[in-house]
Amino acid sequence: MSNNSHPKWSDFCATRTYPERYKAYLSFCNDYVSWSLEKSDKCRKLAVVALFWAINGLVLYLIGKAGFFDLRVNDESAIVATLFAIPTIIIWISKIYDPDISVLNDLKSQDYLTLLIMYLPLISHLFGVDIELLLPSLSCLGLSISILMYLINRLEGFTRSWSRYRTAGFQVQLNHARFESGHLRENEANERLLEIIEQEVVSRHKDIIDDFHFFGDKVNGFIPKK
Repeated sequence: MSNNSHPKWSDFCATRTYPERYKAYLSFCNDYVSWSLEKSDKCRKLAVVALFWAINGLVLYLIGKAGFFDLRVNDESAIVATLFAIPTIIIWISKIYDPDISVLNDLKSQDYLTLLIMYLPLISHLFGVDIELLLPSLSCLGLSISILMYLINRLEGFTRSWSRYRTAGFQVQLNHARFESGHLRENEANERLLEIIEQEVVSRHKDIIDDFHFFGDKVNGFIPKK
């Protein structure tokens, strides 16, 4: 994980009074909380959106496997109505699940992309394209993007980073509250603050190693042993 914005480690590692170090480290934590949350939300929301794309393709595929889209079984109006109704219901469910499900700054762009993919089977059918091969492809596309976003989030550690720095921020604020209320002397509060910083550094290192081990184990699982 990299973040080139300020504050930096030197802002709170340099020799200074406890209040100065507290403010510097709290600013450091808040900066990374905001940065990590933004990255994590983008991965999560795109993963959820893509999962609904996959569900839409799968539902329509199963309906098609039952022979519903055969013109010898149903008339054109029933097929068109189904190809319109199923995506509409799934889009409605997705909005209930997360009203702010868009991942782009321009909400309309995200909505247009979702509408295009969700109603692509209907559009294809109206243009006379056979949708039997299209539906599995849409399901695979949505599922692949959803898994990819999860893996990117896991490898980059966005969610872990957000949780780690948020926890550290809560700890230093609680420590500062004890100092201001007189339960801790300044040297005691400063010592506790340094311990929190050390815990965060160790936790960060462990998270990074665990994430790479997670991917290493998965890759090794696909490689046959000699």
